[in-house]
Parts: sequence; C-alpha cells; structure tokens
Amino acid sequence: MKYLTYIVGEPGVGKTTLVDRLTAGSEPETTADPFYLRRHDNGVTELGKAREDFGGTDSLPMSIQPAVQQYLEAVGPALVLGEGDRLGNETFFAAAKRLGYTVTVYSLEGSRLAAMRRALRGSDQDATWLKGRATKVRNLAPYVTATIDAALPLDVQVAMMDDPVALAFRA
Repeated sequence: MKYLTYIVGEPGVGKTTLVDRLTAGSEPETTADPFYLRRHDNGVTELGKAREDFGGTDSLPMSIQPAVQQYLEAVGPALVLGEGDRLGNETFFAAAKRLGYTVTVYSLEGSRLAAMRRALRGSDQDATWLKGRATKVRNLAPYVTATIDAALPLDVQVAMMDDPVALAFRA
C-alpha cells in the first residue's frame, strides 16, 4: 500500500509548524535530486525542503508538479508527506490516486489566527492573492479527510492525524 498525507490551509495558518511538530526528532536526509525532498528514517518521504518561512512544497518551483508526479510514479515511495499551496490541488491529489496512493488531506483552519500570524511576521502578501488562497483551500473540501483547528495545541493537532504517514512518526 502507498499513502500520501497532505496538509492544506491558508497562508500563515501553521501548516509548516504542524509538520515540524509531527516530524520532530527525525533527522531526515535532504536531497535536491530530482527536486528538494527529505527522506526520514521511518520510511516517510517529505516533499520540499525545510525553510524558516514558506517551507514544504512552497519551497519548490511553481512548475514542480509534473516532476513530483513522475517521481511518485517511478520511485513509488510507500509513505509521502506534503504541505503547502504548491501541490495542494485537485490535479495533484487525483494523480496520486491514479498512481495507487491512498490520499489523506488535512485542512488546517483558522483564518483569524492566520491573519494574526501574517501580521506578526510582517507579511506583505497581497490581499487579493490571500483571498484566492483561502478560496482555493475551500474548493478542496471534496478532498479533505479531516479538518484540524489551528488554535488547538500542536500536540493535539498531531494526535488528530491518524493516517499511516502520521503514525509512522509515532512508532
């Protein structure tokens, strides 16, 4: 079986922070070939690279989706983790399903909290672009497996993730 776990949410809601907490204690091998990804010692392949701001798949080029799909088809890692806007879309999720992945999508929600975090970090993201991102996340509702309240403590958010990829970090 192959599993893809993906976290979506509007900018600043805490997607990268949640993944950082989920993967805490793991010392992944980072590679840039064929694109940035991290291989964790528990068998999870995490898409993207660690960055202080805009981590995960948002650290990858805008045109990365075909390369990631080719990688999933050719290599077929059993456990895949991703978060962010770059691959958080219907086309990517449908492609992963066609490739035999069971796709679990968590929607991290908390618009007011996200706005506060963006303000605190001095974000200069365009209001129209931000509105578009929020609409994109809402439109992914048919793919969402579970919703997580971003205001909950991080350990509670992690505990709510009960798919095989998340459980691999608790084994």
